[in-house]
Amino acid sequence: MLRLALTAKWMSGLLLALLLASAFAFLGQWQLGRAVGTETKKVTATDFVSLESIAKPNQPFDFAEVSEVSKVSKVGDVNKKTVMLHRVRADINLYEAKPFVVADRIQLDGRVGYWLVQPAHVKLANGSLAQIFVARGWAKDLASAQAASAKIASTGFTDWFGNFVGRYQPGEAPMKANADGTFASFSPAQLINLIGADEPLPSYSGFFVIDEADGSGDAQLGLETITMGVPDLGNPINWLSAFYAIEWTVFAGFAVFMWWRLLADAFAISKSGLEAEHQQ
Repeated sequence: MLRLALTAKWMSGLLLALLLASAFAFLGQWQLGRAVGTETKKVTATDFVSLESIAKPNQPFDFAEVSEVSKVSKVGDVNKKTVMLHRVRADINLYEAKPFVVADRIQLDGRVGYWLVQPAHVKLANGSLAQIFVARGWAKDLASAQAASAKIASTGFTDWFGNFVGRYQPGEAPMKANADGTFASFSPAQLINLIGADEPLPSYSGFFVIDEADGSGDAQLGLETITMGVPDLGNPINWLSAFYAIEWTVFAGFAVFMWWRLLADAFAISKSGLEAEHQQ
């Protein structure tokens, strides 16, 4: 069989099979790269946008704050994406009301502390108001958070209206309050029942995080500016591309197998012919 395989005809067939297998393997590798999300992501901060342009009161959070835009810069570079991170401006009035303290809030440097949260009014484009909850600042320990909360509640320090810069985030699932009076999650749906508003207003399902020092008095309250990272958009598996990757791999193996199968059949026929001649 080896002697037959080394003939010009079957060596040419082997070369063709290997070329086909290489092409199929390349296609399989390409599909695998698409399947596991190896796209290049560049994070770009856009100009400030209004809160109302990416979210509406009484509407579910739709993650419009972050959008991915595919950009093809050259042939074959189909997975390069730019992550557009919208920063938000909003006219907010942190009105006088009891602040809330939310526990287990992590800064970018890894420190765990507390957020001081306040109910607020946000002015819409038509001049009307909507209800929103605002994460005002970060405290390193519960005592600092409670001191800031007490100062706000006793002095009305929050009767301040201005143009705030920050991020709009989805509300978290409500959880039972901690024994120390803090909240284990930031759930606007849970907190709105505790503020006792004089009149019902449309409300945002998400919350606003002031993550840029803007002169709103946080230092006087003993609070640090909240620091937040870029949202993790993840690299979900594309199962269709994964299936194609497996399919091309099978095709690559099948190309070589077919050459071997044809060679084996040709050898069997040749051997049968020799045996028949020998018997005659």
